[in-house]
This record gives sequence, C-alpha cells and structure tokens, in this order.
Amino acid sequence: MLESAARERIDGVDRDALMVRRDFNLAQLENMCVPTGQPMPNNVSCTKLSPQIDAQEFGLRKLGRDYAAYPILPDMSGSVTDLYQALDAGGNLATFITCNVADVPKPVPAPHCTQVFDDDELNAIVEVHYRKEYLPQWREIQSSSLKLIATFVRRHHAA
Repeated sequence: MLESAARERIDGVDRDALMVRRDFNLAQLENMCVPTGQPMPNNVSCTKLSPQIDAQEFGLRKLGRDYAAYPILPDMSGSVTDLYQALDAGGNLATFITCNVADVPKPVPAPHCTQVFDDDELNAIVEVHYRKEYLPQWREIQSSSLKLIATFVRRHHAA
C-alpha cells in the first residue's frame, strides 16, 4: 500500500506521517487494560503504562508488553502487537513494524507483521504485510519493495 504525503507542511506545521502512525501504535501498546474478573461493565481496568519489554531483535528495537504480568482478555488476542522500530543514521525513525504476539491466551494461528516506511523519492508511506516468520528479513523486504515501486514510476525527460 502506498499513501502520499509522507512529509508535508500543513498550516505552517511540519507533519511526518510515519511518526504519526508509529505514535498511534505506541499509544495502543501503552493502553493497558487487564481483566478484573468482575462482570461487565467492570470487567477490565485500564491504565497507561510504558512497554515492559524493550529489547533488540533483528537489528530493530522491540517494544512490547509482558502478557504474563499484564494479561488481556482472550478475545483481544488477535489485536495485540509488539512494535519494532529502526532509526536512520541521523537518529530519525526510518521503519516501524507491528507484529502479532504469541504469548497471549489465544494466539493468532498465522501471525503476521505490518511494516511501514517512507519512500523518499515519492514522498510516500509504504505499508507491507507479511507472515511473522519473515521478520528477520525486514531489511530485504523493505529494499525489494522500494525497488518494485520504483519500476512503476514513469520518468519525464526534458526534450
């Protein structure tokens, strides 16, 4: 998927769509709702808490939740994700990836990842979906995706 205007200026304010989307996913990770064992509407208690897992995996910074310490309702298992991110040489967000997690009550049968990054040449956000087993190849997936997208760009040459 391609989304235009990865970076733009709106009403005098610079907007970085990659950061906006990453921050939205991070906020979802930080919103901690745990089952209380009580009937509805008091069946969950919610609070905002920083990710308990902060590790390095596959050249990415992984931010996640400790589901043993902070369990979720079984019906929510398919919607929870870990967040992975990579920075460029300047320390700016270059890529972020969200993936289904396995250590939940009802793991997703075919876990997948969504990788999001910029195509600077087109000023576009690129979103690629793949099975989680391919996460170690995230760099190749990004590079191959950008090469494929470039084949669709028609260059105008001055006469």
